[in-house]
Amino acid sequence: MKQKITSYCRQIEEEENITILFAVESGSRLWRMSSEDSDYDVRFVFVQPLENYLSVKNEIATNKVINHTFEQGLIDISGFDVFKFCKLLLKSNPSVIEWMQSDILYYGQKPQELQKIALTSFNPNALYYHYKSMCSFNYHKYLAIKQQVTHKKYLYALRGLLNAKYVQKTGKLPPIHFPEGLEKCKAIIPDRIIKELKETITLKMQGKEKEIILNNTLYDDYIERFLQQENEPVAVRNINEEKINKVLQKLVLPR
Repeated sequence: MKQKITSYCRQIEEEENITILFAVESGSRLWRMSSEDSDYDVRFVFVQPLENYLSVKNEIATNKVINHTFEQGLIDISGFDVFKFCKLLLKSNPSVIEWMQSDILYYGQKPQELQKIALTSFNPNALYYHYKSMCSFNYHKYLAIKQQVTHKKYLYALRGLLNAKYVQKTGKLPPIHFPEGLEKCKAIIPDRIIKELKETITLKMQGKEKEIILNNTLYDDYIERFLQQENEPVAVRNINEEKINKVLQKLVLPR
């Protein structure tokens, strides 16, 4: 499959007239929760020709997003322009930080300087609120209203919850592999939640992720208490914008 994804990345480069810096896995395969029929969620960062950025309307170029699907939707490939990626990184957006954490590399190489910034200079406070928002969104959109409740939707909500709590208590990036994160959260999360989550992950990996189920009151009560509780102080640390600008210049300007 990696060879196919590599080929599709080259095809996108040619069709879109871009250079892909790197392409990684970002979904359940990365989180170690995939089943046999799980999609491949490929995310990439790209650079455009310099003249595309030299425009009075360069925000069109710098905010560019490219989306392609292949193999009847089995492979979803989506990418951000390097400027958009760096703007999100500056805000400690967890999705782009997870791209830099990803240990499944399909194409290219991650810029080492950019990776170092993402993994060591993130803002724990921003990460906490991003992850808590993920939990709230998934819970209220589907689970709280009992709309198409599935194991997968519970895992998405609870992954946000666990990651938020982990950042809050440790000030560190949450482990990208969800089962590993569970082990590291044993001192933070009640045992009964950990045990139930392990069973839910097993069901998802068996291909039962989209089965319609009844609401899990254990999960619901725990999520609601988390969302309603007052936020404890979380460390604030701002990413150095000048460092990101220097990396951007190296990536975009001709050498």
